[in-house]
Amino acid sequence: MTPAEPPPEPVERTADSPALADPPAAVADRPSEQPVLSEEEAALVLHYLAHGRARRERRRRQLRIAVGALVVGACLLTAGLFWSRHQRPTIATGIIEPPAMKAQQSMESRAGGPAPSPPAVTPPVSPPVALTPAPTTRPPSPGTPTPPKATAPAPRVTDVRYQPSERLNSVHAGDAKETVFEVFGTRFERRRGSLVRVEGMRLRASGRSAQHAQVEVAEVPIKDAVAAGRLYWFLFGDGRLIAWGRAEDWPVATARYQVEIEYQPAPTPADRRNADHS
Repeated sequence: MTPAEPPPEPVERTADSPALADPPAAVADRPSEQPVLSEEEAALVLHYLAHGRARRERRRRQLRIAVGALVVGACLLTAGLFWSRHQRPTIATGIIEPPAMKAQQSMESRAGGPAPSPPAVTPPVSPPVALTPAPTTRPPSPGTPTPPKATAPAPRVTDVRYQPSERLNSVHAGDAKETVFEVFGTRFERRRGSLVRVEGMRLRASGRSAQHAQVEVAEVPIKDAVAAGRLYWFLFGDGRLIAWGRAEDWPVATARYQVEIEYQPAPTPADRRNADHS
């Protein structure tokens, strides 16, 4: 048997002794050492740092681009103003000199001195002229006839013609009064070197009837197949053509249309000749 080991000797506790440190509660309150990161956590930290660095670089690049754009714009604006200022045409002001003064200046510049002034020219003395009094115009006496002023000769009408009967085909019942007057208007025609007058339509009288508030009658001489210058009448009611015919047809028309008007067709020379032959 081995002898029993003696009990350990009591060790004196000091503050510098590593074994006899603070109790576990004190160790727990002490800050722990930096923990060790795993590979994934380290990669995430590196990625975050790299992303922040790239963002800061991007901001710096954008700032440099903006500053460069401002500098370039200011340079372009300055260059444009400078170019436009130097491209404006200069306004030259000068004094317009007469040609004689310009010629004198050119002569002085060629001769190297002022050109001699031309000699004074003495105007010739004109002989005395006897003053003749101007003839005075006397007003004509009251008994002396005043000669007429010369005017352009008016065209001479050598013959009078009548409206052709073919123009009767251009009028119809219901036509406006202005249209009918235009068809049979007065005209001047030149035939065989002479001026010929064609008689036009004339308004002769107005009245009333049972069917129209106002009736009017006009007449015009027409050259028809029977005779030249035969009188035709045209009856209008309220500005519209009602009927037309020869002078001998007028009594029948007044009874038919119940016209109250003071009008009687005057016989023309052709009508008189026709009456004599009948």
